[in-house]
Amino acid sequence: MKKLLLLLCCAGAGYAAALGVGMIGAKGNGTSVSPSHAYLDPNGDSSTAWDVENGPANYDDINDETRPPTAPDTTQYANRVELYTAATGDDVYEMEAAPSGATTTSIVVYAYGYVWPGAAISVDLYIAGSWEGAVVLGYTDYVAAWKSATFSGSWSEAQVNAMQVKLSKTAGASTYTKVYELTAHITYTD
Repeated sequence: MKKLLLLLCCAGAGYAAALGVGMIGAKGNGTSVSPSHAYLDPNGDSSTAWDVENGPANYDDINDETRPPTAPDTTQYANRVELYTAATGDDVYEMEAAPSGATTTSIVVYAYGYVWPGAAISVDLYIAGSWEGAVVLGYTDYVAAWKSATFSGSWSEAQVNAMQVKLSKTAGASTYTKVYELTAHITYTD
């Protein structure tokens, strides 16, 4: 197996694709996974209501390029503390650019998060001039995990480049929610 992986690393993405093995590239303009898939990470805050723990900006704390199913670094997180207050709050993130010439047909937003009892987190996607519709992520109380929401359509490179992802705390006054990592996995054609 080690020889196969070394061969794939040395031979390049063409051989890896022919064998059905994904190659992981460098950050920026989407981390390439295979010829028709890429991960886009947050690269800016459009608006924030969640508290930032360690980083200079919320997006900076939740974009360390960890991919499902691997658990991210949980010492950094964008979090919303709702102790004795209202149960709502939104963060909206700008995302990295799509690969050049891509027509995207599926966007799966992944969030590695955590909730206390009674709390809920949803995600929504702003693309092509409108919000797609919030999807509640079904976290189990006190269990940090990856959850996802899938959005389907046909979007141009320019539309994907202008998309935003919204994280919302949608329920749970006097409860605690955290998101440690956020990424969007796109399926596209050239």
